Amino acid sequence: MKRSLPLSWTAALVLLLPVVAWSQDKEEAAPAEQTSALLAVGTDLRADYIQGEPIPVRIRVDNSSEADLSFPALDTRPHLVRFEVVTPKGDKQTWFNTPPAEDPDVRWTVRAGSHREVLLQVPSSQRFLPGTYTVVVHIQDGETERVLPEHTLTLAQADPARGQAFSEPVGVERAGYHAAWVQRTASGYELYLNVTDGKDPGKFVADHHLTSLDGPVDPVLTHALPQDRFDRHVYWQEGKSTLKWVRLRGDVVREAPQTIQSPYPKMELLGRGGTDPEGGLHVPIWVPAPKGSSGEIRVISQREREGVRFRSVVKLDKRPDWVDTTVDGAGNLRILVPAGDNLDLYTVAAASELPGVGRRLLKSPDKGPATPPALARFGHLAEGDSDAGGLSVLVLCRTSEGLEGRWLSLSGAELERLAPLQTTDQLVDLLPKSRDDYGLLVLGSDGLSSYLSPGEAPRPLGTVDPEARMILWQSSAVLRSLAKGGPFVVKKLD
Repeated sequence: MKRSLPLSWTAALVLLLPVVAWSQDKEEAAPAEQTSALLAVGTDLRADYIQGEPIPVRIRVDNSSEADLSFPALDTRPHLVRFEVVTPKGDKQTWFNTPPAEDPDVRWTVRAGSHREVLLQVPSSQRFLPGTYTVVVHIQDGETERVLPEHTLTLAQADPARGQAFSEPVGVERAGYHAAWVQRTASGYELYLNVTDGKDPGKFVADHHLTSLDGPVDPVLTHALPQDRFDRHVYWQEGKSTLKWVRLRGDVVREAPQTIQSPYPKMELLGRGGTDPEGGLHVPIWVPAPKGSSGEIRVISQREREGVRFRSVVKLDKRPDWVDTTVDGAGNLRILVPAGDNLDLYTVAAASELPGVGRRLLKSPDKGPATPPALARFGHLAEGDSDAGGLSVLVLCRTSEGLEGRWLSLSGAELERLAPLQTTDQLVDLLPKSRDDYGLLVLGSDGLSSYLSPGEAPRPLGTVDPEARMILWQSSAVLRSLAKGGPFVVKKLD
């Protein structure tokens, strides 16, 4: 990377630029070398970026003519792009990638009616200080230099307005830890997908910008099987009955945010939805009754061929204090629901329009004191002496001796029972770690949090972000929360 004068970037520019005629005879020239009157060249630069992170720039070349044309292959020749930047202090810089000893002189063939694009970064932009910059992009095309219009952008540290880190029961090594969050800027709000290293949740990988928002929504990143983690959804609620969502394709969204209007006067998001292997979106909601505390759990299913369905799951006397969700090996959405002194499991089949199917997973004993479920989470249980393990449920039951942990199969068979744990504090989050270990985040009446684990003394944590959640890293519990400048910070608890 080389620097001579300073530079920045341009947002959402589409510029028609003339293409130089090639010297070859038209009849002898390859289709990509034919003369063209116009090519459209632009970038996706925005008004706001996160200071301390690289500034990505996607350059797109559109061919709206009826002939195939050529353009320098910027993916293999990024040195042909120069970024002229003016810093907040008025210094002028030029940033570009170091040219190779010999230019490969490779060119794209841009087919008629199609486009080519490449994602680059402004060299060394992660070292830029906060402030407002102007940027001009120069692209060398043979003897011609293409100059895009000047663009103004602002760099500011991460300032999360909303967002939440979720635990993934399996499969983070390849895809890493993902979390959706909303950046607060001077001009509005921006939705990002944060990715950290699957081998180290404290190691930043990228913040991928997804879309601009009208306000500080609460984004939810869906569950998905490990192989579908870069093809899932982020959704959020607007108003009393509107669901909005985007579907990911790698590190970008496939299209502008989509809207689903609920037929109910009011709905509330419940738990965490899922993306099935065919790209269908399944979102659990609570639909309150017009009067009283009763209501119904339903799932909004959006599949490309079937359209939108509002699928019934269960009617309840009151909104559950908590639920937990995941997707199974077939991509079906599974929902854990406390039902009085019992625990129920509902399955919403991905490739179906039918209502959810429920079964009693844990039944309070017919004789003796009740053992109601206090909190339950899906987890991936290692193979045991008498069972195959796999996707299972860890539930904490209230007994006369304290909170007793029980591992259950999805059919309700008890796989393991753990020693009771004593606490009267509010249960915030439960993290399954192994057959005989788990982490429990609790909140005391004094507003201070603690971390509990069987056989260990409580660990005081002080004041903790209400949206902080635990994730599993190398068999240890790690607390992940939003923080200014983060956007996520981690704290090892074990």
